[in-house]
Amino acid sequence: MKQRQLGCTVGLLNYLLFLCCQSYANNAAIFLKTQKDARIASEKLQQQFKSISQDYNLKFDIESTTLLRPKVNEVIKALFQIQGFVDNRSSSCKYLFVDECAFAEAGRMERLLAGILPTLTTFKDSGIYYVSTPNGKEGNWWWNFLSRNNDKGTQIDEIARQVCEGKLFTKRKGFYHFVDKNNTIKIFMSYQLLPAFAHMSFDEYIEHRMQEYSLDRDTALQEYGLTFNSSTLTVFEEADVFSCKSQEKLWEDEPDIDPEVRYLASIDPNFGGDDFIVCYVFKIKGRKKWIAHRFRANKQPTDRSILTVSGILTTFKPFKVAIEKNSGGEVYCSRFKNAGWDVIEHNTSAQSKSKVISQLILSLQERNIEYSFDDPLVEELLQFKRLGQTQTGLFRYGAPPGLHDDCVMAAAIGNYYCEEWINNPAAYKPKHQQQTSDKEVFEKLKKSNKRRMF
Repeated sequence: MKQRQLGCTVGLLNYLLFLCCQSYANNAAIFLKTQKDARIASEKLQQQFKSISQDYNLKFDIESTTLLRPKVNEVIKALFQIQGFVDNRSSSCKYLFVDECAFAEAGRMERLLAGILPTLTTFKDSGIYYVSTPNGKEGNWWWNFLSRNNDKGTQIDEIARQVCEGKLFTKRKGFYHFVDKNNTIKIFMSYQLLPAFAHMSFDEYIEHRMQEYSLDRDTALQEYGLTFNSSTLTVFEEADVFSCKSQEKLWEDEPDIDPEVRYLASIDPNFGGDDFIVCYVFKIKGRKKWIAHRFRANKQPTDRSILTVSGILTTFKPFKVAIEKNSGGEVYCSRFKNAGWDVIEHNTSAQSKSKVISQLILSLQERNIEYSFDDPLVEELLQFKRLGQTQTGLFRYGAPPGLHDDCVMAAAIGNYYCEEWINNPAAYKPKHQQQTSDKEVFEKLKKSNKRRMF
């Protein structure tokens, strides 16, 4: 178990490459969290391999972005299968490396290991390396793995806390290990191994990371403090969230006149109390999309929110308006459909929520969505959690108590239908044309709202 940014993944990749260069019989299967991680790992290993190929008289060939296969002149043969978590059976391998296994969905690690572990039994000195940061307890494979086969009274979270505080270590601060009853070596690695931060106390280090990356304390403790701080699981990666955040304010008050640009609006209505209404206007050009306009408000009458959003729609003329229909959303759907807008009524259920959130995760990983640095979406993405599972095994998503996820849901719904249109624009032809001009629609809504107010 390790904290972020210690270099463990790169170090193990290079160690396995070294082992595979020592013997024809050595090969390794490497499973990384995402395809982006796999691509970066492939590039790094390619560079490493090229640097030693002359010394070992090796030839190098990459067949795809997810398969790295060094070929040799009857001396050494090494196979690295690098990809995201999959369920496929791998070819026979001597070493297995699974990175960030705490973030695998429920049941995924069990299926992965069921397919690949039998291939390791043919080797006498095979090795398995599991590496991950913490990511909650309840239903988490990584937590269950660390907690089992230990001596009575062993508390993993207490060990991790003492390692971070420098009270428990093996030879040097920041490193501790013990051997469980199954002869598995369990290692804990903390920030004291980094010379630049070794002089800091644990609280000073956490405070530094909170300020550096604008994190709340719970997130900072989980990412950098080896803390299993709750039973909830982080959904969006901190690195992905910050990478898609523009350093400039992506704000438009008027639509782009470029004929290749399209706009799509998404609305997460407010349902009373402190709940927010959020309207995002997505700008699409080619396969690129970004949030060009935002409206977010709470504690105001529904008619006023509808009037404000109708003005935004009149300005940008989106070809689709995706609205979460549940509860109060029916009012928004009805009003905007009557005004002539092409409305997508999105019903949120555990299944549909999982679908749009999964697409947003992928878009963040692939860096094909962008938003302003000052958008409340950034904070909400970092706070968004998995809050357990339904009886059918689907994840339940949401913000922790007292926090909001309105921006996340508006962004997820809008992003999902943007991707649908990008991949199949023919399926999203307008169902009907507006019968009145935009100005007339706006005036019609305005008069309707006045009648409702008085």
